[in-house]
Amino acid sequence: MCDNNPAGPEAQKLYQQYKKTMEGYVSSKVYAEMNDGVKDAVISLINREREGEQIDQALAKNILDIYVEIGGNTMKYYEKDFEESMLKDTAVFYSKKASDWIASKSYEEYMLKVVEYELLTVHASKLEEKKQFNLGAA
Repeated sequence: MCDNNPAGPEAQKLYQQYKKTMEGYVSSKVYAEMNDGVKDAVISLINREREGEQIDQALAKNILDIYVEIGGNTMKYYEKDFEESMLKDTAVFYSKKASDWIASKSYEEYMLKVVEYELLTVHASKLEEKKQFNLGAA
């Protein structure tokens, strides 16, 4: 008897092998080629937001979600290929920002700037993230 079911066990095996091959190719070739450019672009977006510019947070989140997807829904690629660089860039950004503030402001003005930044930028950013999350969940 002949089994004409194209979705039979052999087709499933072939599909799984094809999927594994494609995932391996994307991870080893495409991802490796594009990661630095994508990472730098997202860090640039984050820095623009730190400077008070409005950015497309949904776009940044979607890009960062790709790191998790590539890692099989783990944080492995996100932590290794994005987070480390972002944390280094964050330290450099705020070190430079603090040096600029200290050099150009009195102590009182500097402390006012720190508090202002904390209240306006950090909390506004968190509220915007929450808004985006709630919009995405709706």
